[in-house]
Amino acid sequence: MPRVRVRSHVRRLSDGSVTRVREHFRGTPSPAAMVGAGGAALVVLIIVGLIFLWPNSPDPQPALSAQRTAAPPTYRAGVDPRLATSLREVRRSAGVSLEDAAARSGVPRSRITRFESGSALPDARELDALCRTYDLTPEVRNELMDLQWNAANRG
Repeated sequence: MPRVRVRSHVRRLSDGSVTRVREHFRGTPSPAAMVGAGGAALVVLIIVGLIFLWPNSPDPQPALSAQRTAAPPTYRAGVDPRLATSLREVRRSAGVSLEDAAARSGVPRSRITRFESGSALPDARELDALCRTYDLTPEVRNELMDLQWNAANRG
């Protein structure tokens, strides 16, 4: 059945009341009309993308465990990379896991991870709690405090 446009009109209902019927179309729309011009363009783009971007020869996927390598850290502006790597090294040399460090210091695990990746700068309270947790010597503790202070007071 072809699609037919029906103009707005007034219709009397079975209970005697009158209602206004808005303009509409009667009949089954064609598939092209259902998709519309934007939908058709999207379908064409998807097909073209699949044709040109689909790999011609599939590369064998290496084992995931063999491919896992640590991503290079991205340092936030103002965070000294030496502080981040030093924090990670002292935690590892103390033999403390992230979960243990978080539980013993009161600093959330996510914050410790951000300190060690260089995406956040610990404040003096957090750094002091971590130094006590790792049982650091006064020299190492002072070095970390200096790095933190310099990063916090930089320009």
